[in-house]
Amino acid sequence: MNRKNINIILFLFSLQIGLFAQQDIHHTQYLNMPVAFNPATNGLFNGAFRFLGNYRTQWNAFGDPFTSMYFSADGSFFKGKISNGFMGGGLQFFNDITGDSRFRSTGSYASFAYHFDLTGGSELSHLSIGFQAGTIQRSLSFLNLTWDNQWNGNNFNQNIDPNEALPTASKTLFDLNAGINWSYQTSDELHIFSAGIATHHINTGDISMRSIQENMDRRWLFHANAEIGFKQSIAAIVPSFIYSLQGPNKYFNFGTELKLKIQERTRITNYRNEFSISFGPYYRSNDALLAMLRIHWAGLVFGFSYDYNVSALKAVTNGYGAMEFTLGFKTAFGANKRPHKVKFL
Repeated sequence: MNRKNINIILFLFSLQIGLFAQQDIHHTQYLNMPVAFNPATNGLFNGAFRFLGNYRTQWNAFGDPFTSMYFSADGSFFKGKISNGFMGGGLQFFNDITGDSRFRSTGSYASFAYHFDLTGGSELSHLSIGFQAGTIQRSLSFLNLTWDNQWNGNNFNQNIDPNEALPTASKTLFDLNAGINWSYQTSDELHIFSAGIATHHINTGDISMRSIQENMDRRWLFHANAEIGFKQSIAAIVPSFIYSLQGPNKYFNFGTELKLKIQERTRITNYRNEFSISFGPYYRSNDALLAMLRIHWAGLVFGFSYDYNVSALKAVTNGYGAMEFTLGFKTAFGANKRPHKVKFL
């Protein structure tokens, strides 16, 4: 199958709202970017402010790769000043571009969360609720596309009218997301657990770029992760999963990392200067094998993952999937002297 045929297929998918355009961006490194999946995790980390950037590129075998960029900034507020918890909030932005059609999805959101302390002040467990509101803009570019009637016998002439009923070039809609999350850890920080449910596109806005109305499918996310350490050992295991359901589209990611704590964090100052390395395999059902590497040092995190395609699409991709990079920074500036201890990043 040549590149032109592949791009035509992918472009047609992008016009079929129920198949391709309806499916949200998925990321391999969901543990590194929790706010992208559940707004209830805004501000739920050990520190005051957190900044995260993610870049994903996939399907390079098709010619123009599919690329996604994500950025978030969130923080915690009123720690130690509210008797039963604290607040979190932040901003998120994403930009996704697919193939020669330059099918682009751009989103920007503001988020708010409240974290209820379930342990009477010890801050070892929280029940969190969060909301996210913003806009999504989707657009198409036809400049790089050619059509059958533009073939003049020798090559394609884009100056010829394609005589096609093309959709509108762009569409913008309001979007609303919400989620809940439960988290708990033991006082010695050896065992950490977290689980949550989120729903995206609650208002199911009209996403159609054609003359008829077609509402966006609501997306449901279920996720859980843990960190299980061992006394007198630098090792811990980090199992996790995320399940996404959006109309006819669904995926299930699961896997386990081995975490090696080369240096423990300082507990006196409550500033995380831990140095650790995590790595391990993941699997996305009926799609790809995933390899993950994460490095934490002080307030910095670096993540790298690679997806090896094992689905029927492997005949086209030769197994090449996606590479994903995450870079994040967390600061204790302005943090309360006794921040909660639940760890996500």
